[in-house]
This record gives sequence, structure tokens and C-alpha cells, in this order.
Amino acid sequence: MQLKEIHNKTKVVIMDRFKKQNVIVILLALLACVGMVSCGDDETFIVGKPSNVFSNVSPKTVGKYSIYYDEHGRVSMVTECDEYGCRKAFFDYSPADKDCDVRIDIAEENYDEMLSLHVSLNKNGYAEYVNEIEDDDIEEWKFEYNSNGQLIKMVRSEGGIETTTITYQEGDIAKVVQESKFDDSSTSSTIEYGTEKIENKGGVMLFDEMLCIDMDEMGFAYFAGLLGRPTSHLPQSNKSIDYSSGGYKITTYKSFSWSLDANRLPVSVLIEEKYDNTTPYTKTYSFDWSE
Repeated sequence: MQLKEIHNKTKVVIMDRFKKQNVIVILLALLACVGMVSCGDDETFIVGKPSNVFSNVSPKTVGKYSIYYDEHGRVSMVTECDEYGCRKAFFDYSPADKDCDVRIDIAEENYDEMLSLHVSLNKNGYAEYVNEIEDDDIEEWKFEYNSNGQLIKMVRSEGGIETTTITYQEGDIAKVVQESKFDDSSTSSTIEYGTEKIENKGGVMLFDEMLCIDMDEMGFAYFAGLLGRPTSHLPQSNKSIDYSSGGYKITTYKSFSWSLDANRLPVSVLIEEKYDNTTPYTKTYSFDWSE
């Protein structure tokens, strides 16, 4: 073989190897863009920005909750007001004590009380472990999510060990089971979405009121995108059965009638609730999606 032919073949081998290395580099770069960084517009994932999970909407009012934002588009404060008074949750994304990723301070105005949620996040920016601190008391929360980033399990230490297991069907919460080791009580709930399903374009997730999930203070964290992704559709009814350790049970029924705007975002929802054979009572929640 002539020297020129050897040189040309060597050149081809080197070029092929160079191309393969370039492909690997490009693939690695694309993978790096998935998750915490968006390559399309070079926008970095920002913890506390609700559009991370709410399909690029940032609600101002969701029922009894009012949501406020800082200059980065992050949730800075959420207030919850009803006939019993108001609670205010303040979000800190650079906590000074460095023992968590996000700190949420919640003030009970009527009782002059304050508690703090010290939130540790998983790799997707969702709450994984939380210390709830009030005076000298510390309660623990643990959260698990499915591959779609939706909450599937919650374990909290309050009142003994309370475990909530959430089952999904086609992106919607279909069943919720809550079990308490403290008093051997449990609650089993089913959620229905109707024959004509309503797309959950606003990412509405009112855990206690609609999804039978006893979220308490952690419910504030959802508005900042810290509790995973929403259901695919809006619930239209639920049925919840509470079982006590003494064998008693109470059944609660709720129905939800939604009014939507031209963009198919909720304007209001009428909630009808009754226990067993009692007379139902109603209340209405309003929504504000203004810019």
C-alpha cells in the first residue's frame, strides 16, 4: 500500500471518530437541558415559580387563597382567609440557617402564633422532606412522587404516624387512603371527574377541599410549585368514608360545579357538601388569573 493511501485512510478514521465524539457531546448537552434548565429559551429553573407546574399561569386568587409574587416571578406570600380569620405564609428561598432549601413562615393572625416549614427539595424541585417547627415542637413530613412528578405518598408524624396514599388513573387522582397508627382510624376517598371531563388548565389543586388530602399547612407550598404537578382534569365530585377505631363511620359527599372563562380557566366553583343524610350546604370559590 502506498504512503498516500495509508495517509488518506488514517484521515478518514480520525474524522469518523471526531464525528462520533461530537454526537456524544451534543447528546450530553441535550440531556443536561432536561429537568432544571430549559434550553429552548435558556431559562433556568427557578424554585418557587408556579409556572414550573401550572402550565405558564400564575393565579392571583384561588378560593380563600391570595397569591403574591416577587420580581423573579416566585411566590413570596400566600394568605388564607375565611370566616375564622387569616393565615399568612411567607416564602424564603435563601434561608439564613442553611438547614433547608426553602423556608415558609406561617403566621396565625388571630392567635398571634407562628410556625415554620423547613423544606428540603428533591432533584426536580419538589418537597421531599419537611420539618414543621412550632415553639419546641417538631413534626416531620415525607413526600414521594411518580414518574410524572405527581404526589403519590405523604407521611407525617403529627398525631402518631399518618400515611396518605394516592392512586392515579390517566393522570387524575382516583383514590386517596389515609391511615393513622395513633388511633387506628382511616379514611377512604374516591374522586370522580364526570363523563365530560374538564381539563385542569389552571393547575387547580385544593387538596383538603376537593381531593380529600389532609395537607394542613403544607397546602401553601403547592402554590409555589413545591408539591408536584396537578391532575389532568378538575374533580366534579368525591365521596369520603371516615372509619373510627370503634367501628363507626361517617360518609361525606361533595360535588363541584365549575364556571369557566373563554380560555377554559375556572372563574368560580360551587361546592355542595353533605354528611350521610343531612341537608347539604354550599359555598362558592372564585378564581383570578389576571396578569
